[in-house]
Parts: sequence; structure tokens; C-alpha cells
Amino acid sequence: MLAEDDDCDFINVPAETPLSPEEAIIRRHRKEKRDLQGTIQSMKKNVNQKDKKKKKELAEEIVKLEAELDARHKAELTAFLPGKLDLPTSKIPETVVEETIHDTSSCTKNEQDGKMSRARRRREKKEVDEKEKKKRIDAESFVLLENSQMKAEDDAFVKIMNDLNLNIVDVDPDGNCLYNAVKEQLQRFGDSMEAQELRSLTAKYLIDHKDEFIMFMEEEYTSDEGFLVYCDKLENTPAWGGQLEVRILSLILERPIKVLQAEGVPVTFGENFSKKELTLTYHRHRYQLGEHYNSTKPVVK
Repeated sequence: MLAEDDDCDFINVPAETPLSPEEAIIRRHRKEKRDLQGTIQSMKKNVNQKDKKKKKELAEEIVKLEAELDARHKAELTAFLPGKLDLPTSKIPETVVEETIHDTSSCTKNEQDGKMSRARRRREKKEVDEKEKKKRIDAESFVLLENSQMKAEDDAFVKIMNDLNLNIVDVDPDGNCLYNAVKEQLQRFGDSMEAQELRSLTAKYLIDHKDEFIMFMEEEYTSDEGFLVYCDKLENTPAWGGQLEVRILSLILERPIKVLQAEGVPVTFGENFSKKELTLTYHRHRYQLGEHYNSTKPVVK
């Protein structure tokens, strides 16, 4: 992610707030899904597409990996959210009244201890139930909030697209969304470049112009070793592209690239170039995997 600087245009990203346990689980699940998609893309690269047997084995392995991850996520959510959100109809009284026709003084010590033990178990059960209710309510509230954010973003994009007479062109959320969105845009102007070619050119440009961009990179990548690690990931893995990569793509292609977003004004990189502008959309909530780029196309009337 780029650091904030007065001389650059940036997509407006909300400040991070501490995550609740529910949010942490859902965020972790998203990251694990992204990581798996990255692994799958790497696996596909290493298989000869003409080898039908290998392709079949790969497809089976992918299904297995996705099923295992999905099953584990469901198991974790089930453990964290046991039962439904609805509160039980039966109520546990605040105090336990032990009804007996005998005077308590006539009870044996074991009987009295048994009654106290039962009362304590009921109180402890009530406390556990109340904690579980709160967890369920908090987690369900977070999901509802997330869904409402997704709907709000979609509603905002409907208006933006209508105003600009554009439609969104969906791109697979596989880690290559930025490059495939740019590829799709270029095709509309008669240019043909594959996503991997765009990745390689971006990595090479970054290496050749390290001093211009190093200040905008996260601290872990500012050392010589960290910088090379970042460039290698950029070129050879399905690592997500961000503002840094959008800016570099604009410089490489010598084209303006406009990024539309639901929150905040559009951001344009390379406004000084005279070639036709590429228009992308940037989504924060539309996909469970997280931030995502799509392409656009004019509305045909």
C-alpha cells in the first residue's frame, strides 16, 4: 500500500480500527481464500495444458483443496456460532429455588451439598449461555454490517455507472484482477497484452526506477532484500496489485488510468498522457476475498 504524500493521488482507504474476534475470524478466512487462489494459480502454471491426465489430476486436487478449506471454515464458524441467533424460549431463573416439604435442617450434608452443586451448575450454565449468545449476536451483527456495506457500495456504483453511461465488466478475483482489468481495457482500444506480460513489465519498471518508488512501499520491502522479494512476488505470483502498480502501468502504457470508487472521488494516474484513458472500478466490499478491481465498458443503447 502506498504511503500518503502530497504529490500523489491516492485511493481513499479508511483508517484501520482494532478487530473484534468475529472480524478477525472472517478476515483470516478471506486471507486464506486469497492465499489458496494464489496457490492454485501457481499450480496451474506448472501443468502442461496439453497433458489431459495432469490437467484432470490438477482439477481434482483443486476441488479437494477448496473443499477442505471450506469445510474447515464452516467448522470454525460453527464452533464459534453454535446454534442459531434466536434466543431460547426457556428462561433460567436468576436464583434457584429448591422446593421441599422437609425442613432444610433435616437434610443430610450430602443432600445440601448436592443442592448447592446443582444451583452452581445452573448458574455456570447460564453464564456460558449468555456468553455464547453475545458471540452469536456480535458475529451476526458483523455479517449484517458487512452485507450492508456491500449493498451500499453496489448502490453507489449503480449511480456512478449510470452517470458515466458505463457498465462494470467483472474480472475474476484471483489475484490478477488489476492486470486482467487493464488487459480487458486495452483490448477495447485494439491493443493486446496478457496479464503476465503486464506483471513482468511492471516488475522490471519498478526495478529500473527503484529510487522513485521505494518511498511509497511498506517498510518491510524498503531494504535491498525486501525490495527484490516484492518485485519477485509481483512478477511470479498472483500477488494483488495496488496503487503503486496502477501508477507504474500508466507510465508503461503511457495512458491515463482512471479508478472509480464508491467512496471518494475518482483517482486518475498519468493525466498528462494523451492516449485514450483506461477506466477501472475499485471495490472494497463486493467480494469476500477483499479489495478488487474490475473493468468497464460503455452502455450500448
